[in-house]
Amino acid sequence: MSVSPNLQLPYLDPNQNQKSVTHNAALRRLDALVQVGVQASTLAAPPAAPADGQRWIVAPGATGAWAGQDHALAAWQDGAWSFYAPGPGTLAYDVAAGALLCWTGTGWITVQAAAPAPARTAVADAAYAAQPADRLVAYTALTAPRAVTLPAAAAVPAGTVLTVVDESGQCSSLAALTLAAAGADTIDGAPAAVIALPYGYLALESDGAARWSLVDQAPGMAPLATLAQGPAGAALQFGVLEGLVTLAGASTAAPVAIPARAIVFAVTSRTVAAVAGASSYGVGVAGNPTQFGGQLGAAAGSTNAGVIGPTAFYSPTPVLVTATDGAFTAGAVRIAIHYALCGVPAA
Repeated sequence: MSVSPNLQLPYLDPNQNQKSVTHNAALRRLDALVQVGVQASTLAAPPAAPADGQRWIVAPGATGAWAGQDHALAAWQDGAWSFYAPGPGTLAYDVAAGALLCWTGTGWITVQAAAPAPARTAVADAAYAAQPADRLVAYTALTAPRAVTLPAAAAVPAGTVLTVVDESGQCSSLAALTLAAAGADTIDGAPAAVIALPYGYLALESDGAARWSLVDQAPGMAPLATLAQGPAGAALQFGVLEGLVTLAGASTAAPVAIPARAIVFAVTSRTVAAVAGASSYGVGVAGNPTQFGGQLGAAAGSTNAGVIGPTAFYSPTPVLVTATDGAFTAGAVRIAIHYALCGVPAA
């Protein structure tokens, strides 16, 4: 008697007598092998009172009526046990375990369902404890400093990336987002990282143990380096903000500003593309357009280390690039703000 190649269903032979026997055998086999739901996969001995049609996966070390049938599908049919050898790729739902199993050819393994795509978590002007399932934490409003406590690095798989972003455009050192590591975890070796730039963001990757590493950040933004920190969280931090200024008109503001309550040591500059329309330029702030340097070179490659005595700025302050004469018609200057912040105690 010939059978089908996959489910081994018996074919009806030409001129066969008692075709119903073969047909019913095929139906019985189909009933056991299609849409398989087993009662359990951990029994090595048959249950005492199986119901007709119930199925089990025979656990290794089978005994009694199941002896020698390790890993087989055992079905109670018509008052007797029938055994079916699974083929590679056979799926069975284990009712007792609530798990989908697959036969690989050598063993039954649990099929891991794909995790649902994590939703964007929107936070409006409040502290937030990030959850292990979070992948994007977006601040939609921000009026004061807020803390984002990271989940333990060990609570997420290694390689997991968590991004925290300011979507409000209100982030600054007066309304900074402080990303705090949990427990003894670190962020690039420090206990915290700070976003203090409008529309700024940080993307951190977990090592699955005790460390988060910076893998991406907003252009012009660098994480603050903590030089010292007190037991209650007060910190002395240093940072650099960079921005490319495309010149136009009499004066152009840089895309990055001096953070509020920052102590500035220097604003340095480099002429990236030759300046046209002005013979030179100054770098400064409103009311003092050359505070960080004047008569600066218009040729590409010209640089200036605009060092000043440590100066406090009490509100976010734009850095301006101002034409010495005329008005800019072309050119680009990259500026860098070198500053320190004094973080207040967290508690």
